[in-house]
Amino acid sequence: MNIPNPTPAARPFRFDLPLTATLALAIPALACGDGGARNDVDATETEESGGSGESTGTETGPGESLARDIELSLVELNQGTAIPLIVDGVWIAEDARNGQVISDRKALLRAYWETDPGFEAREVEARLHIEYSDGEILDRAQVLTIDKPAYAGSLDRSFLFDLVEEQLRPGMQFSLSLWEVDPAYAELPPPAADPIVPSDGSLAQLGVQPEPVAIEVVVIPVEVQWPNCNTTVPAEDLVPLFADMLYMKNPTQRTTLRIHETPLISTEELDNLWEMFPAIQAYRVEDNAPSNVYYYALMDTCNGGIAGAGGMAFSIPPATQGAGFERVAVGLWFGDDQWSADTFVHEIGHSQGLFHVRCPGADALGPDPTYPYADGGIGSWGFGLLDFGLRNPTSAHDYMSYCYDGNWTSDWTWNKNFRRIRTLTSWEGGGALPSEMGELLIGVLPDDDGSQPLWWTTRGELPVGSSTDSLTSVVARTGAGSIQLPATRQRLADGAAAVISVALPLGSMAATRIELDGVDLEIPAALLTR
Repeated sequence: MNIPNPTPAARPFRFDLPLTATLALAIPALACGDGGARNDVDATETEESGGSGESTGTETGPGESLARDIELSLVELNQGTAIPLIVDGVWIAEDARNGQVISDRKALLRAYWETDPGFEAREVEARLHIEYSDGEILDRAQVLTIDKPAYAGSLDRSFLFDLVEEQLRPGMQFSLSLWEVDPAYAELPPPAADPIVPSDGSLAQLGVQPEPVAIEVVVIPVEVQWPNCNTTVPAEDLVPLFADMLYMKNPTQRTTLRIHETPLISTEELDNLWEMFPAIQAYRVEDNAPSNVYYYALMDTCNGGIAGAGGMAFSIPPATQGAGFERVAVGLWFGDDQWSADTFVHEIGHSQGLFHVRCPGADALGPDPTYPYADGGIGSWGFGLLDFGLRNPTSAHDYMSYCYDGNWTSDWTWNKNFRRIRTLTSWEGGGALPSEMGELLIGVLPDDDGSQPLWWTTRGELPVGSSTDSLTSVVARTGAGSIQLPATRQRLADGAAAVISVALPLGSMAATRIELDGVDLEIPAALLTR
């Protein structure tokens, strides 16, 4: 593999999400993915925004009446995974929820009903009332014909309120209530409990997270120049889909993908995808990339995989600034755009600190034993903010599994990613730069598959702090004796090969061999001659 000298510049060709669509659910004409169309639903929606006021949205006007024989059983917010806010009239505190509500991100508020035995099918109006900390008020209303039980698997069978980025703000409060449309039903006896949430008629804090959360990825196109394969990936065509999928499955306000202006040239056929890591890390160093930026090489190898792999991440790094060199991965494209996009999100997931998830018939190495859902299910209903598709919690699988068909994020993965994205985003200026770090000797030691070890150097800090790392040390043999150097051992995120990271000392050192766990290993002389 012949790698040109990469340059720090990156092509000013970027996708800052949200970019492809605004979540405007055109009721009743919304065409959605797994949920079907709303064309057959008698639904109308109105919106009104005003200044400050004391109204909670539940006052009764002339001839108005709260709905009879029906109540709100569940209210949830979905920005990718369903987060219940009110269950059976009980407000769910922020620290007891299954996920976080992200500010400045689109959202779908869904409300489900339960009817009493005597309920007659008819139109019912749901009123959403929102108050912001600056006094602004937003009132929304939707009318549905209620003739079936509510059901999460169909957008037709819940009240829906779409919220765009500027409507999700910290400190916002809301209430929701159900009202009669036909004035004849106002003559029925009043309901035993008003169909209002919160049930006491007050306003509830939606609990929107105030922290900025963003993801940035540099995509490096690979030009393959092998004897039987000469290809260049259509990166500009693929990156919009990659950006959409990463945005939909991650709790982030913004996802930025940039295409590196200097393609990586590969002239020697690969035996393993991990042979790409020295070149990708070299790009990071030459670019002086901040430690919160991910690097991803994309290539077409004219076949279905390299040593059985269609993608590979370097490791499962900790949330430390010195681990920026570990936030690198590589993936393949061979004509299936969606598969490549799913692989991209999966490998970036490893770089975000995620292990594999076990699923039936497609188990991967090293699955996370703490994953809470059987067979890799996602636990809560998923919803795509850009494709409007619903994902069933039992039939869809977490995207960190090898069950790619219908893969999505679980609420458990959503939580872990939120913490990681928040931490990386918080680093002022993007985090530490390679120029500020020491030099590391990196070695990939294959697991008895006959491949030769691969050694190179990069800049970073020992990857301590992750459960995948074990502290160790190596002894470098020099002409003047030996030097003990701190090191860590971990495994590749995909595969059983061991990764050794050795902190090299400042100043001169001349060695061609190191001893690791009593085993003598030969190192290319240029790497340890200092």
